[in-house]
Amino acid sequence: MSIFTCCERLDESKYWHPCACPSATFNCESDGITPELCGYAEFQNNGVSPSVPPKSYKKLKKVASGRADGKEQDCAGTSYKSRTTVYSDSITCTYDCSDNSISSTGEMIQTLTSRKCIGGTIDESVSEEPLSSGTNRCDEPGRALTTTTASYYQDPNNTLSIIGTLSEEDTELDAVNRETPVNGTSCSSTYEVRGTTDTSFSWQIRTSGYTIECDDLLIGIEYEVTPLIRRRTVVLPSSNFGAWEDVMVTPVSFIATATTHTIDDAGNPIDLDHISGYEYEITGVNIEKKA
Repeated sequence: MSIFTCCERLDESKYWHPCACPSATFNCESDGITPELCGYAEFQNNGVSPSVPPKSYKKLKKVASGRADGKEQDCAGTSYKSRTTVYSDSITCTYDCSDNSISSTGEMIQTLTSRKCIGGTIDESVSEEPLSSGTNRCDEPGRALTTTTASYYQDPNNTLSIIGTLSEEDTELDAVNRETPVNGTSCSSTYEVRGTTDTSFSWQIRTSGYTIECDDLLIGIEYEVTPLIRRRTVVLPSSNFGAWEDVMVTPVSFIATATTHTIDDAGNPIDLDHISGYEYEITGVNIEKKA
């Protein structure tokens, strides 16, 4: 084998390098979180649309109101309703984002007045009890989009309605602050945002940095190292992520004083750009003798 090996530059031109071609590899360190809004999603009904992107709330107050009457009857020439149910009061449900538990205060009740005709006289009795568990309990926070004030439930056979009102918004900053970063080796720095057509309640935020290791260097030769970096837009939903495009990077030049050389940021990884709505990724690195 010749002591000279033909090496190729990034622009595909050739240069001669004694003994061996230089090489460069990269490795990455990353920290990432996946924040998620918690609690009750906004209501969507009665022609009202939710916020875009959608919001979540930690508190839900449900107020019951209305009545239901039994059939008309006669008692010694006096007409009366055989039964009247009045729905009233409220329950407030609070979602704890730290442990995903739900607590409640108050109660929605129904007051039942029953009437019978006994000996030509209307006999009346009154009882009070909670609404059925199906409407009295705190609903599990769902991801079906729902307005901050809207009719929550309506029985078409009577005038019962339960109005749900949401409060104490869980913000994106709240969600971010709940997260503990996870260390990794991803070579992608990403900051997803929930877009105007998005229905997602979670997104990714990850920072990444890279270190380049150069080998097979010839002492006294000046080299030029160029990381290959690309980016794309990451506005949710992910089906709408943009196309990858190359990023212009200023090459790093150095004169070899040893057969190996490390390129970093004062002993730390070199940060990839971290911009809201974008993902940056290092995909390779090129090293060549400086022309």
